[in-house]
Amino acid sequence: TLSAFMAGQAEDISWELAQDVPVFQQFLVDDMVTAQQLFEEAWYMTGTGTGQPQGLIGNVGAGITAEPDSSGNLVTIAGTLDLLGKLNAVYHPGASWLMSRPTSIIIRKAQVGANLFNPAWTRVGTQDFLHGYPVYYSQFAPAATRGNTPVLFGDFKRAYVIGDRGGSGINVKVLDQPKATQGILTLLTYRRTDGRVRLAEACQGYTIAAS
Repeated sequence: TLSAFMAGQAEDISWELAQDVPVFQQFLVDDMVTAQQLFEEAWYMTGTGTGQPQGLIGNVGAGITAEPDSSGNLVTIAGTLDLLGKLNAVYHPGASWLMSRPTSIIIRKAQVGANLFNPAWTRVGTQDFLHGYPVYYSQFAPAATRGNTPVLFGDFKRAYVIGDRGGSGINVKVLDQPKATQGILTLLTYRRTDGRVRLAEACQGYTIAAS
């Protein structure tokens, strides 16, 4: 069941700044929209599902639990191969990886240390690939530390559903009356949204052994 949780923020600017520097208002709106997207992304990754969207972490397939390799890399090339085998074949055509950029560096170092003839990690243009599947990043993915699940692999479109009320656009409102006597405009950005794991088996996690 998709609910509708309010996510938003308000920022004040003076009339003088809004009138004397017209471009500033656009800068502020762009920054607020970016902040809104980052705020929601954190929910979609690690949200509790109570009073906020349900995050992917902890709610998808268990996947694998793996030890670091002999060089101390917490996420290993062998482990990512094992995770490939955990995902049902029906989800592979739309599958991709999700992790933080620091975790991707660990995997690249593991590849360098293994001196692989056929590189597991590749890059074409601006897109990274791991074992031929595209890699996407979230700064809110858990860090690669023992006990965490820093890597997800699967068909996210089938595993996770996001519902935005009133359309997917971020609403921006200029409130010019509440603080008018103080010479202040309030800019408000908001969206009513929710996210839920729909098919847990369509996405599998890579967990680093706790000890």
